[in-house]
Amino acid sequence: MAQQSSEPVGLAAQHWLGTVWMPALRVCGYVLMTGALAMLLGGVLLLGPLWLRVVTGIAMFLAIAVLVYVGGRAQGQRDQAHGELMACRVAEGAEPSRQELATCYHPLKGLTAAAIGALPWFVAAVMLAVLAKPYTYQLQDLPTWLDYYRTRADIGDALAYYLVKPGWGVLDTVRVITRTALMPLANIATSLGNQAVYWLEKLSPLLVLTLPAAYAAGYLRGPALQRRIQAYHQQAKQKQLRRVARKQKKERDKFQRENGPGSLN
Repeated sequence: MAQQSSEPVGLAAQHWLGTVWMPALRVCGYVLMTGALAMLLGGVLLLGPLWLRVVTGIAMFLAIAVLVYVGGRAQGQRDQAHGELMACRVAEGAEPSRQELATCYHPLKGLTAAAIGALPWFVAAVMLAVLAKPYTYQLQDLPTWLDYYRTRADIGDALAYYLVKPGWGVLDTVRVITRTALMPLANIATSLGNQAVYWLEKLSPLLVLTLPAAYAAGYLRGPALQRRIQAYHQQAKQKQLRRVARKQKKERDKFQRENGPGSLN
């Protein structure tokens, strides 16, 4: 079994890099799915007491991580099964194409796909962690009854200061990108207060790697899943052979009882 596991890795050693782009896009899709689900279920995540919102948000994020892990493991199992098939063809003297060899399992495929898929979110999260500052009071709109006083020379300039609003900047852009990947956790932090939001942004470079790391871990477990599937098929085959043998034995015993001990000769 160890030899079977190493053969696909050797076959893909020089060709696997060109096949990581689709898995990388799949990892990006998982991250976008997290934000989409959180927005669709945002109302539900904000219902109930604080402890329930915290538990629901964490459970949702972990459930998505498990789903990503299962997807990575399934991809690793398919690549391992394909690699074992290619190893059999090579042993028989065939020459698989470059694309067929590139599809074989290689542990760096899962790691590289996860790294590429995480790159946009990780870069944005690093920028957010560097630029983030503790939240402070922001100037609000003035009530309409103060419009008259804005025309007075003695206090008009002071009141006009309240109408100055900062434009959309780099920090706002990277915050939106990062929160897309951490939407369930961002909802929790918002419920807990400004300090929690600040620490979420500071820790975001580590948190955005959760889903890509789950995919990579699942992919690395692909060969183990393939061995389990092979063992299951082998056990099912042995059960079927034993069942056929018992049936044949019963038929022979019945025939001997009906026709005598020497009838089989």
